[in-house]
Amino acid sequence: MYDGVTGKKFKITCPSGCAKKNGNIFGTLVYLDDSVICKSAVHAGYLDDSTGGDLIFEITNGILHYESLFMNSVHSIAFDHGRRSFVFRSDEEEGLVITCGDTGDEEKFNGELGTRYDVVCPENCSK
Repeated sequence: MYDGVTGKKFKITCPSGCAKKNGNIFGTLVYLDDSVICKSAVHAGYLDDSTGGDLIFEITNGILHYESLFMNSVHSIAFDHGRRSFVFRSDEEEGLVITCGDTGDEEKFNGELGTRYDVVCPENCSK
């Protein structure tokens, strides 16, 4: 349904009650593209299940392992070797660009406790 190349963004509206709907989600914060989008948004904390709302998600490359975690009353499933993924973005920013050596105590991460950052990591940081 949401065909697109890596980096393509979609703005969608999710109804309330998505967390209880059928369908699986794979991963935590980075989701396999077969995951139910609105349910994933509740899991990630980008959507309040009682109200629903608008959100932006972006197509990204697949990753080697999608973590399983219970968050925001939703359980995700682990999965290995996805072809494509998606992540959620905020309206305000395109992502904070960091370097391979940045740590969590960098000055650029100076928001209040609970502040969410969308970060863009340079290619080949793991090498």
